[in-house]
Amino acid sequence: MTLQTDLLIETAALFVRASRLLDPVRLQFYEGMGLTLPQVKIMMQVEAQPGLSGRTLAANLGITASAVSQHVDRLVRRGLMQRTEDPDDRRRLSLELTASGHQALNDLMRAAHDLAAEVLKTLGKAELGSLHQGLGALMAARG
Repeated sequence: MTLQTDLLIETAALFVRASRLLDPVRLQFYEGMGLTLPQVKIMMQVEAQPGLSGRTLAANLGITASAVSQHVDRLVRRGLMQRTEDPDDRRRLSLELTASGHQALNDLMRAAHDLAAEVLKTLGKAELGSLHQGLGALMAARG
């Protein structure tokens, strides 16, 4: 292997390990809100693409339409999501987050941000600057 290949492999492993630092706060937040990971994934998909149908959502997540329907039923009962009948096709229901659903995801992002900031406080100015530059390049490369 080349030096660059070794560096890529080691950096990828570090990136994955660093990403996992936020997992405990996310899981604790989900549990505190009474949400499951699949429900959070559904909410994130619907936030990114309001008006999704259950069928499209199931395909995007790689789960069955009946599983999506069960999760969505729970989210609707909790007031986090709403179904709207498509005026052009009454058989199609589009999904959207409610204000409470948006707030729940915002709260999750804020909790993750706060934990990340707490972890990053331990870095020196030069380390933090390098990390910022690297993450900025990563985000720019991903579009």
